[in-house]
Amino acid sequence: MSSIGSVRFRILDSSEYLTVLQALTGAVQDGIEALASNRLQEFKEHLARQEDYCARLQDTMRRQAVADPNGPAFSLVPDDTRSGETIRTEHRRLSEMNRRYAALLRRSNRSIGLLASLSRSYLDDFDATGPHPSRRLEWNAEIG
Repeated sequence: MSSIGSVRFRILDSSEYLTVLQALTGAVQDGIEALASNRLQEFKEHLARQEDYCARLQDTMRRQAVADPNGPAFSLVPDDTRSGETIRTEHRRLSEMNRRYAALLRRSNRSIGLLASLSRSYLDDFDATGPHPSRRLEWNAEIG
């Protein structure tokens, strides 16, 4: 059972849930690799896939959810114990990947900030010394 708001529920067909969960995990992994390699267009495509899989996962849970107010917070009714363990393993994998993803995004954000700052600094220097002088007003004073 899982909790959406205050409703507890269980998923009846674990195979569809697991399939979408594994696809989401793969899309997150692909997104991490694209971002780490600075392939931004590919990263955007993987991000769109992740959003699609999240929507599909949410749809799967809505269609298969069975309210159970007295049950635990989350329960899949797996076909067998091995299926339940596979789902728990995939949840742990996705959770760890999300932590790595968040760290990579933070690092990327800092890197972009540094590059933007360096770019602005370089452009300011270029404007001051380049063929087209900067349009900033400069005041000079001579003390004699």
